[in-house]
Amino acid sequence: MQSGISRLIGYLRASVLVMVAMLMALASQSVCRADANVASLQKAVQAGQYAQVIKSVQAALPSSTDAIAAQLYYVEAQAFTGEKMYARAALAYLRLPFTYPDDSMAPAALLAAANLEANELKDPTGGQRLKNLLLGMYPKSAQAATVAKKH
Repeated sequence: MQSGISRLIGYLRASVLVMVAMLMALASQSVCRADANVASLQKAVQAGQYAQVIKSVQAALPSSTDAIAAQLYYVEAQAFTGEKMYARAALAYLRLPFTYPDDSMAPAALLAAANLEANELKDPTGGQRLKNLLLGMYPKSAQAATVAKKH
């Protein structure tokens, strides 16, 4: 009786390990596909396919992880900028520092929003406020160093 239970427990452990390995492989494939999707959207922005990028980003966002969503918002902001939809671009850029403040692209997004605000939206005071926010939120970033040099 004991050996039968031991074999069953061993079988269950092995089954669980196989299932965990399969789930990890699927998750890894999903992340690779998402990264590839972001890369293809970045190429589409460079090719001037802004409307298609915006549509694709909006379709991909609901099922994206936080890390991928941050990248998607950045690409979406670039596409809005290409379409000369500067207010929407600034809002998309601002999603990074306020929704994903620890994302590595957040300082660049905040600086891009500040530059859009100051230059394209003709609000130098608003742009300066965003630059001051950048200096406060990300004082050690390369973008903060750039802003500090211009002061």
